[in-house]
Amino acid sequence: MATLSEIRDGLQQRLLTHLYRGAESSNLVLKGGAAMRVLTASARYTQGSGLSQVAISEPKQTDTVARWKITGCTSAGESLHLTVEVSRRRAPDLGHVIKVPVQIADRTLPRVYVSVYDEQARADNKLRALLDENRTASRDIYDLELLLARGVHPSTEVVENVGGHATLVLRVSEKLDLMGWALFRDQVLPALPREIQANLDEEEYLSMKVRLLDLLERSLAGQVSDKGRT
Repeated sequence: MATLSEIRDGLQQRLLTHLYRGAESSNLVLKGGAAMRVLTASARYTQGSGLSQVAISEPKQTDTVARWKITGCTSAGESLHLTVEVSRRRAPDLGHVIKVPVQIADRTLPRVYVSVYDEQARADNKLRALLDENRTASRDIYDLELLLARGVHPSTEVVENVGGHATLVLRVSEKLDLMGWALFRDQVLPALPREIQANLDEEEYLSMKVRLLDLLERSLAGQVSDKGRT
């Protein structure tokens, strides 16, 4: 039986397919965890939404955001809640927007091309989010470690805005210390596929933090080396 997170993931993929079939899809750039899955395949897709009842709220409209809340009930009677939010805070930086093909397991639905920010922009945004003093989200650790492992480097702009290489590493290290295993276990672990959950315990979480810092230091050292050769 599919978990609630797997059912939610399947519903998100169906929503993406329908949204990006619409006439306004050229104006939409996917963000957040759904964008990470599309861009890096960090979570598997499921065959269906598994919902027997669905209700959609009236949209909440402001100058900066439009938000819909979707409530459903699975065939097992579990409640599922999903929020679809469209931000109008700023225009997308089209220089970092790419299109990624998405084909869900239900082959009765067509392949669509989803607009997402590229890995460079995702890594920069994740670093900013991780260092935000008003934010404590352990999913930033999981996502950033994945992006750095794929060879993505922080941009020079982000590094300089923080205060340089040493300051960036120090601030990241300090923020990682604030996010313990209990936070990650409660916030992130339920949203991961079961085969990953089975191998991700407190020891592996600590190893993830160590890998993140090591990858970050190597990436920054590589940038210094590249500058020295130019």
